[in-house]
Amino acid sequence: MATRSAIGIKNEKGEIKAVYCHWDGYPDWVGKVLVKHYNTAEKVEELLALGDLSSLGERVKPNENEEHSFENPVRDVTVAYHRDRSDELNAARTYYSIEKFITDFDEAWCEYYYIFDKGEWFVYTEADNGKPVQEVLDKE
Repeated sequence: MATRSAIGIKNEKGEIKAVYCHWDGYPDWVGKVLVKHYNTAEKVEELLALGDLSSLGERVKPNENEEHSFENPVRDVTVAYHRDRSDELNAARTYYSIEKFITDFDEAWCEYYYIFDKGEWFVYTEADNGKPVQEVLDKE
């Protein structure tokens, strides 16, 4: 069964740009991958440019010599619905509050909501006000 999540970045105006991620959204996977491999705004923006995701990998795209698809993904490469399965692009959406971001993705049954803000990843659930991902991981 999927553990759905939403992944976003907060800009200086407080707006959140985000996409859906279907698999392994719990902090011990998506949270760890985000903290370790998507730790700059540029890397997060590159990830979000893919649109909605099936699964998050350590890399946004395969190397030139690697054959990557939805049915045959390269290990540690993000799988995106549009790029890898030729689905219509569900581009990143913009939200003007954390509450609206969570409410909207809750309709997709997301359990975890990740926001990159001022160089740090935060994770939210419906029941809390957000915590630094690293703090959550350190408690596990």
